[in-house]
Amino acid sequence: MIRPFPIAPAAAAVLLMAASAALAPLADAAGKELITAYAAVQIAWMRFAVHAVLAGGAAVATGGGLATLRPTRLQLLRGSAQFASSLCLLWALALLPLGAALIIVFTAPLLLLLARAALRCPDADGATVALSLLCLAGIAVGYAQSPEISPAGAGLAFAAAMLLALCFGLTARTARTAGGFANSFHIAAPGAVLGLAPMIVLGRWPEGADWLVAGLIGVISALAHALIAWAMRLHRSGALPSIGYLEIPFALAYGWLLFDHTPTRAETAGAVLILLAAGGIALRLNRAASDALVRRAGNAMARPGAPGGVVGRSAPPGGAGR
Repeated sequence: MIRPFPIAPAAAAVLLMAASAALAPLADAAGKELITAYAAVQIAWMRFAVHAVLAGGAAVATGGGLATLRPTRLQLLRGSAQFASSLCLLWALALLPLGAALIIVFTAPLLLLLARAALRCPDADGATVALSLLCLAGIAVGYAQSPEISPAGAGLAFAAAMLLALCFGLTARTARTAGGFANSFHIAAPGAVLGLAPMIVLGRWPEGADWLVAGLIGVISALAHALIAWAMRLHRSGALPSIGYLEIPFALAYGWLLFDHTPTRAETAGAVLILLAAGGIALRLNRAASDALVRRAGNAMARPGAPGGVVGRSAPPGGAGR
């Protein structure tokens, strides 16, 4: 059987998560075109509606069939949490500076790790938690410049982080049974349905070029979530979402290359911290995966009846006993 990736699954999962982190800032940049003209719930609905249509079509077209679009309870919970998280983030951005919102919302991977550490999961040891915390410190170094924090805005941003951490945890489970595009569809479909009622009440739908912007956001969002699902299917670890902190260095690089925004010294220092910490997490993920593979191979060789393994207890020299 041909392996889907020519490299180790853990390394492939890290690369897929990094690719998702590279796409996310592009969706945020496109969304800025809509922030002044539409309410938060309208922007969220546009994103998830286009996302669901595209990801659902891709799931069916790639051989999954319509059965893959039938949701489970976990899928419904995950998609509803993602929609609520997006709304909380958009509302928080109306009350907080961007830097403060980023610092709070990006606690999501750390929150997931801390939850797994409390459950004594082996992938959430002290070193991995410390590296994830260092990623968060990189964001704080680069963006902690706001003199005042709105309590309501901070609460909304933290709610968004908790819901996002729940989404990461549920994706690690749903990725076992559903493909990348099917998982991407299920995380968007509940938002497309839940956001429809507010759209009808507000009575304003996207016009003209706004659909093109919404379409671009939907394409990026659908592909980014599919990449996350593929990554978590290859390697299930609570540390994997921390690779998503790379979104910040990618955002700074896009700002410099596309919008002529030169990063400040603080932003550059924060990006370097994130790159170093994310690199450390990637190395630990690959090392842990290699060690687990060696242990499994050793256990297989030690099983009774295995080639070179222990077949049974040998009799002492000279016969069965005296």
